[in-house]
Amino acid sequence: TAVWTQQVVAGVEGDPAEAENRIRAIAGPSEDWDPWMLMAVAQAWTGRGTPGLERAAEVLGTAITRLPDSPEAAGARSLLRRQLGGVLVSLDRAEDALNVFEQALQDTPRDPELLNNAAFLQATLLDDPEGALPRALAAVARMPDNWAFLDTAGKICGMLERWEDAEAFLRRSIAARPRATNTFHLAEILSATGRTRDAMRELERASELLESGEDDLRTRIDALADELAGR
Repeated sequence: TAVWTQQVVAGVEGDPAEAENRIRAIAGPSEDWDPWMLMAVAQAWTGRGTPGLERAAEVLGTAITRLPDSPEAAGARSLLRRQLGGVLVSLDRAEDALNVFEQALQDTPRDPELLNNAAFLQATLLDDPEGALPRALAAVARMPDNWAFLDTAGKICGMLERWEDAEAFLRRSIAARPRATNTFHLAEILSATGRTRDAMRELERASELLESGEDDLRTRIDALADELAGR
């Protein structure tokens, strides 16, 4: 069912409401749709960006309830909850997202993406970097070359003032994939440890690496640059 549902969605690209109408005409009322049909619909709504996120979250929540509460369905439940958590993050519903990631980890406790996402939210939302660090380290242990996981570990170590560990993780992250985010985080560590010149150099690199849509990060880079210039 997922295959033909995806074909229907692709056939009306950009119009998930029409996709739902066509699926309903083929498969009957949405109450009869299986979780994979619902996941395809949710992905279509997610593709709309911000206007479609609330509907995507609603559909994914419904899909999760239609999976059996059995060990055999653990992977499927975790997959859908990972997607739902990502949508909730995009909706700035970070606390709800963390709850969903926590539920997903009950089914797949070793999933590195879930470990990383939960660690980041736990550290930043709940202001609990100490509690979040084991998850961040577990994610890195499972995928040691993932730049995002290394960045999270470095950020959390910085929050704990474990400066050497923070710098090491962030330099590994940048080596894996230079991004404005990890380069800015390294600049923060260098600034916090009094290496103003090195921090300014990393800020310049972070500015060069900025991509479209990273306006908030640009503001943070500029603010730290002003602070360093005043020293």
